[in-house]
Amino acid sequence: MHAITCMFPFFYVIAILVLASWYSQFWEQYPSFFLIGIGMLITHMTGNLNLNSCCLQKYNPFYVDPFVFCAILYCDSNRLLDPGLLAGLYIALVAQRSLQYFLFMRGTINQLCEHLDIPFLETKQVFLARRKAEESKKSK
Repeated sequence: MHAITCMFPFFYVIAILVLASWYSQFWEQYPSFFLIGIGMLITHMTGNLNLNSCCLQKYNPFYVDPFVFCAILYCDSNRLLDPGLLAGLYIALVAQRSLQYFLFMRGTINQLCEHLDIPFLETKQVFLARRKAEESKKSK
């Protein structure tokens, strides 16, 4: 059963793609925007799956994003909101997905670097000089 639940995010992505192509008034003009947004979503979901499987943690395959997308898509297909507002909602959803993923990756990289006691985005010379200074302070 675990293998099937891990596949839920991929089913979300397929459903979002199909529904967007069928019902969105923006699909014809901006399919690449939808693909970028869906790409950010699946990248975030895959990152969570990989991290949880590496740490032997339970993976939660349920995300709010697909349901928010469906709500926006419902308003889009029924023309319930102004097209400018709908475009803004789609953009806000992709921006939120992107920010969420980058914060996730930042936290993962920072924790990994801290655990391994290695610098992130620091030159070797600066790192070695800082480490030497810390060691000299400890020895005094």
